[in-house]
Amino acid sequence: MTVTKTIPLNTEDHLETLEDIPAYLQAVFEDGNPGLTSHALGAVARSKGMTEIAHRTGLGRQSLYKVLSPEGGPDGCDVNFAARCDLVGSASSS
Repeated sequence: MTVTKTIPLNTEDHLETLEDIPAYLQAVFEDGNPGLTSHALGAVARSKGMTEIAHRTGLGRQSLYKVLSPEGGPDGCDVNFAARCDLVGSASSS
């Protein structure tokens, strides 16, 4: 039996251009899966850098990691949270 070795996919490594982040978030929001939405917001925040997002929001990095984890997602305020973090707008400042 052949065992296939896999490696984890880090979404944030693939959010490279100014168009990537809004397109990715739009597709995720259209899907409507809360778990996927929370994951996507975390991936976008990591792609921008948690320190930068923490500075923009006034939240601590640890708080951001907790909120953006699958267990601690923003529960129904994902769009507002993304706006507060300026996740889409911050793409243009990189």
